[in-house]
Amino acid sequence: MSSEKYSSVSVLEGLSTTVNIKDSSPDVQLIPSPRPDLLRSVNHGDFQDDLTKDGFAVIKGVIPPERVTQYREKAKDWLLSFGTELDFEDNKTWIEKKLASSE
Repeated sequence: MSSEKYSSVSVLEGLSTTVNIKDSSPDVQLIPSPRPDLLRSVNHGDFQDDLTKDGFAVIKGVIPPERVTQYREKAKDWLLSFGTELDFEDNKTWIEKKLASSE
């Protein structure tokens, strides 16, 4: 039996057509990263920590307060446009069936 390695790769997802790719390279040896510090957990002491931990960060003072109010009101108007009984003053109405649904 040949020691050649082959990989079978689907040409288009959902089709059975495949392409066989010959791998004639010798075994790959891993090389240590020249910058291992890039993957290390670092405490920046700023928004980057939240971004790393939560996937988002709130950066205060970026949007002027007047525009924040305007965006908040537009978001409320949009939520109310779905005709649900959502009441922003009553957190008991802040439930899934009172919010818009894509179903």
